[in-house]
Amino acid sequence: MDYYFYTTIVCFLLCLAYAAFVLFARFATLQKMRQLGFRVRMMARGRGARLGDLLNAHPLFLFFFDRLSVELERELVYLERDRHMRVPYHKRCLTIFPSERLKLLTYRVEQLEQS
Repeated sequence: MDYYFYTTIVCFLLCLAYAAFVLFARFATLQKMRQLGFRVRMMARGRGARLGDLLNAHPLFLFFFDRLSVELERELVYLERDRHMRVPYHKRCLTIFPSERLKLLTYRVEQLEQS
């Protein structure tokens, strides 16, 4: 009888550990995205006022709402048009997971810095 009791406790702890892992991964991705935002803001030379407001926002706001990556995307599109750069479609497409989106945005920022 104790077997069923311990099984539910173990399943609950596994679910709790998985949720903690997902939250930690999201937080780590958010920190890297903020650093990427500072790099984009330096390249924009003060033009990204909206981006500056988001970089100074409370971390919980950034955690629950994905405005930072949307504004990064807008600023990168403007900078790419300004510098006449072409980025392949598979490096611009939207992704579901924030870590994949961070990889694509990092690639685009590095391409802009090299040009």
